[in-house]
Amino acid sequence: MADYFAENPVYTDEMFRRRFRMSRRLFLRIANDLANYDPFFTLRWDATELHERVYQFCKGVVKLYNTKYLRRPTKNDIIKLYQAQESKHGFPGMLGSIDCMHWPWRNCPNAWRGHFTRGDHGHPTLILKAVASNDLWVWHAFFGVPGSDNDINVLGQSDVFNDIINGTGPDSRFSVSGVEYKHGYYLADGIYPTYTAIVKTIPYLEDEKKKEICKMSRICYERC
Repeated sequence: MADYFAENPVYTDEMFRRRFRMSRRLFLRIANDLANYDPFFTLRWDATELHERVYQFCKGVVKLYNTKYLRRPTKNDIIKLYQAQESKHGFPGMLGSIDCMHWPWRNCPNAWRGHFTRGDHGHPTLILKAVASNDLWVWHAFFGVPGSDNDINVLGQSDVFNDIINGTGPDSRFSVSGVEYKHGYYLADGIYPTYTAIVKTIPYLEDEKKKEICKMSRICYERC
């Protein structure tokens, strides 16, 4: 409390953002919303274990923010995503970056360690597949599959392309040089399969045009 939340805290707002990857204002908004939603998050004696706290936190976040934030893009959202990505990176029709990340699971039960451990990590992990825009709007997240999987296995299990397959998604058409395309695409690294909805990095840089495209896509991918 003295470090960050006292009237004259030890550390500045900039230091708070650097350490916790969010602004102090956003943290306080979430904390106050949760406290008003459920007495579980008010100051009191607590003898519960960590898993109970995590469960209640996730339940509260979904209840409070599901309608506004935890949803797929609407047609208007897609238009804004297209405009933002094209103006910043020069890529028309790009919905965002798609990738997997591994979260260490230190308390993984011994019986499950083989399912959640991949050789290149050496310890149990949970995989999170997410789609994020440049302003860090994560509008698709598929979490908790065994860490022994890779990006391709997880992609096959997630529902990120269900709306395209079922024809139920919003209109995401866009045009490039007079050619109209039916669906937007996601920027991904080289491991992903060759889908029309995925644009990957270029493995062989044969000319200056491909070199420039590869450079810009890498910058965009890292920023997203």
